[in-house]
Amino acid sequence: MRQTSERPTRGVGPTVDCLIDPAVPFASLAQKMVTKTIGDVRIPVASIDDLIALKRAAGLAIDLADIEALERLKQLGLDR
Repeated sequence: MRQTSERPTRGVGPTVDCLIDPAVPFASLAQKMVTKTIGDVRIPVASIDDLIALKRAAGLAIDLADIEALERLKQLGLDR
């Protein structure tokens, strides 16, 4: 499994993390999930608080910037 501290800047679309053994139990994630709509597709995603917890648990340098961005979204009230 590839772990990097840097995301490529060109030629790559959005990324999706798949967790085999998440730090937050799936039942808890499912209770607090939010649904986002992209085009005509509704997609369930983990709440911002759960995303922050998952990224903290992963402990990768690349996740630190994501955590900061997620915390800013939360401060702006965009966590729903």
